[in-house]
Amino acid sequence: MPDAPLMSRLSNLAAPLVLDWIDAVNEDDFDTLRQLFTDNAEVVRGDRQIRGRPSIGAWAAHEIFAMRLRLTPVDWQETGAEVAVRVAVAGDFDPAGLPDPVIILLRFTLVADGISRLVVAPVAAPPSGTAGF
Repeated sequence: MPDAPLMSRLSNLAAPLVLDWIDAVNEDDFDTLRQLFTDNAEVVRGDRQIRGRPSIGAWAAHEIFAMRLRLTPVDWQETGAEVAVRVAVAGDFDPAGLPDPVIILLRFTLVADGISRLVVAPVAAPPSGTAGF
């Protein structure tokens, strides 16, 4: 669980959609997660591009909910319509060969009616005791 000061700062984001997305993952709320995306949204994961809410739903079912992922925010940065959040990831996956903790970067592009783009990328863990990008 992230520390209280970090969660307090995160809850003040101009983009509550990001917190709603993280909560939906952590609460196994597939329907809410799917609805947070715009109809024509895009998810980019490595060299894969997943387009449209139905395809994003299928991706989330397989790569998020089937593995029962749990996300703990580490730090974040907000620039205009883009919010980047580094999260520690736990879940039902084989951690062999992965860094400990597993950290991914979620880069959200937001519009008035939802998340229009999400880029998911692995990153190295930040040095202990540091925050920020």
